[in-house]
Amino acid sequence: MLMRIATAAALVLCLAAPSAPTEQEQVEQQKQAAEALSAKWTEAMNRGDSATAASLFASDAVLLSVSGKATGGEEIEAEAKNAHNMGLSVTTTVDDVKPLAVGQIMLVTGTFQLSFSNNPATKTAQGNWLRLIEKEGSDWKILAQSFVRTNGGPKSRQ
Repeated sequence: MLMRIATAAALVLCLAAPSAPTEQEQVEQQKQAAEALSAKWTEAMNRGDSATAASLFASDAVLLSVSGKATGGEEIEAEAKNAHNMGLSVTTTVDDVKPLAVGQIMLVTGTFQLSFSNNPATKTAQGNWLRLIEKEGSDWKILAQSFVRTNGGPKSRQ
């Protein structure tokens, strides 16, 4: 009798315990996290919320842009403020997510279109972007980001 109770209890515990996600489920979760992070960044940039945009980056992140290289939160926030002052409006898409260490780090690429209402040198631009995103605690943070303008040609070459 005691053995049956112990077996039944063990069975209940096994069924109640959450199973670890499969690698494919983790990859899908990372893709969703990359899309959510990209949407948050895009929304913050379009609102002119440079503090929120900068908070999406790791503390030692690197940002490469036409303005140069920015590292760390203060420089990245200053870049976001500068873009807002030029009247930035941006849209982004996530095209590819490549987990480099499942559940820990990923390489994400996509496309962008932007316009500036207060920048005489550049009114519109389009191109591709690349982000290296890492897990920091329970959050995903941008470790490196670069936007590259294209001349309107193909997104990628074979």
